[in-house]
Amino acid sequence: MNKYITLLILSFAVLFYSCDSELELEPNDSVSLEFDKLEDFELTLNGVYSSFTAASYYGELKLAMEAWAGDDLKISPQNNGQGAFIHHWNYTSGDQNTEAIWGRIYTTIFRANLIINNYEGLTPEDDMEAQRLNEIVSQAYGLRALAHFHAYMFFGERYNDGSELAVPFVTEIGIEQNPPRVTTNELFGQLKSDLNQAIELANPNFQVKTFGPAAMYTVLAHIALFERDWNGVVTHVNNALDAGAPGLADASTYLSMWNVQDIDGGENIFKINFEPTNARIGNIFYIPSLDVGYYWVTDDLLQLYDQDNDVRFEAFFDLSDFPRVIKYVGSPPANPNVADAKVYRTSELYLMRAEANYELGNDGDALADLDAVRSARIEGFSSPGETGGDLFDAIVTERRKELAFESRRFFDMRRWNMPIDRIDCTANSCFLENDNHRFVFPIPEAEVFANDEMVQNPGY
Repeated sequence: MNKYITLLILSFAVLFYSCDSELELEPNDSVSLEFDKLEDFELTLNGVYSSFTAASYYGELKLAMEAWAGDDLKISPQNNGQGAFIHHWNYTSGDQNTEAIWGRIYTTIFRANLIINNYEGLTPEDDMEAQRLNEIVSQAYGLRALAHFHAYMFFGERYNDGSELAVPFVTEIGIEQNPPRVTTNELFGQLKSDLNQAIELANPNFQVKTFGPAAMYTVLAHIALFERDWNGVVTHVNNALDAGAPGLADASTYLSMWNVQDIDGGENIFKINFEPTNARIGNIFYIPSLDVGYYWVTDDLLQLYDQDNDVRFEAFFDLSDFPRVIKYVGSPPANPNVADAKVYRTSELYLMRAEANYELGNDGDALADLDAVRSARIEGFSSPGETGGDLFDAIVTERRKELAFESRRFFDMRRWNMPIDRIDCTANSCFLENDNHRFVFPIPEAEVFANDEMVQNPGY
């Protein structure tokens, strides 16, 4: 990771240009920052959050790469090659997109590590400052875990028994690092440790724009979902709800959630706030100034919705002229496509618990959670009362409908060991076998060359 660590140091120097603390590169290739007051940690935490807004993270690639690789979009006649290599499943280790998101994720981790590696050197002046320092450190641990988990979803080998290779778990801030990939069991163990530490230090009175206890428990539930630890999923979901995750939004609130004015409302557990000076994430799907959508929503996804009664249809799509995605339309006309990225929402808690209870044989509890989501979204909904395989199929369908374009579908299909079968397809390839190596993205070529300990994913 030599290349990226060096780049991270240089980029972080820019972050600190206006404060008293200076970035110094010592002869022994360590990183020294004068974290001698609380404001230094505040500034660094702001840098962690700002890293998520980069175009190479939630500003574009986190959402776009998953959507391009999945089955909810098709290349439109307006496309001039945007994302085509990924949509055609032709990505290689030299792909710029995979290199960019890898680098940005580890930039975020590096910034969190600056807090974690330095906070014990600060002696708070009073109890209030001690509490605030704990809150900062809590968020640093939690966000470090979240970023590592994102790296795993893109670059970690498919989960089998936990012995497969995940991604490097990085805790140091030295320049010269060659961190090896750890196993999935080792990575998940470290993430759980980080999240439990974060919960212990957290302020329970969290806000959705900060990474608080409800979000931490939600990540634990998501990890348990990948591990197939079904009892763990149920426990963590319950803990997230008890820790303050909001209730399911009604139709009116749900419609208002998908714009920049949604500061604290809706059913958001954690989201990335975007301002007009940040990336316009809605441009991934539709650019109003050009009246262009490089990708259109597929007919088979549209047909899953009750187009007359499901609020999501109005919130997500506009079929005038061409089938465009408007889920992140923002607040036009002043700031079109400036919208907040929803990292976790309460509806996903219900759907995770529904899946876990189905796997545990608790069909009644699973159906209750599934119906809670469907009733909140579909006016006049009447439950079909699914059981058995039909219940699982309904959960799969509801995750696709509810979490469309929120960076879930492609990873869910890998997790379920299901193929991608594009029904409404304009790509060169329309079917990805369930065991195809392209369900896992390649480790960037530059990282493999720079890090002697790095092992490439199979097939690349």
